[in-house]
Amino acid sequence: MESTRQSGVQNLWDQFRVSALWRLLRRINFLRSSLYLAIEIRSCWREPAECSLEQVDSDIAQRRDPWSYETSALEQQRFRQQTSMIDTASDGEHFRRGLEIGCAEGLYTEVLAQRCDSLRVLDLSPTALARARGRRRWPDSVTFGAFDLRRNIIPGTFDLIVVTGVLEYFSRPSTMARAREKLVAALAPGGCLLVETTRTNRVVEGSWWGRYLVRGKWINHFFSCHPSLVVESDHFDEMFAITLLRRVGPGGSR
Repeated sequence: MESTRQSGVQNLWDQFRVSALWRLLRRINFLRSSLYLAIEIRSCWREPAECSLEQVDSDIAQRRDPWSYETSALEQQRFRQQTSMIDTASDGEHFRRGLEIGCAEGLYTEVLAQRCDSLRVLDLSPTALARARGRRRWPDSVTFGAFDLRRNIIPGTFDLIVVTGVLEYFSRPSTMARAREKLVAALAPGGCLLVETTRTNRVVEGSWWGRYLVRGKWINHFFSCHPSLVVESDHFDEMFAITLLRRVGPGGSR
């Protein structure tokens, strides 16, 4: 009964999104902003379902490389940008302990494994973990595990933490705040945290409420405001926001 009711609400919402009324309302700035605010408030309400293991695993299980990481020129450019920022921060040295949260199918895991003495790879999706494990023969220094950033404590402390394509799933500011505290707590003094998010609708990012709901580029800004973090470098383009932060520690060492 509950699933039927939710399906009915979704159908009504989908019909409204393609209606003439929707198109008319979008032409008026104030009403357009209000419409998108309603959408974002709705996503806050739906967060538990959209972030569930079943939903996330379904997204990746539908096909191989569902986000076109291996074929998209934009994604390849993003990877190169992330790698350049990490390499600059490391100053040519290996990170002793690395952590990747959200491995997808392990493409960027290969890059990180070359830069860390040990690498812990975590993902909510069993399908993603299975594909990443099977991508190649990994050295013993690379280990994999199931993990939910909303519910689980990060196991251990790390000198490099990479979180890409994950934080956008969190629609509630309270969830984002808890995730930030977990990530900072798991970062060793002087360690680096790379946060990558996909830019969202310009109306949302440009609205007065966008930063308070923590959407798009405001996710990166939210992390940069943590008192224990300083920005080492950042990169913003039309598609992605990438920020590399360092945890303030004695001597600022890695």
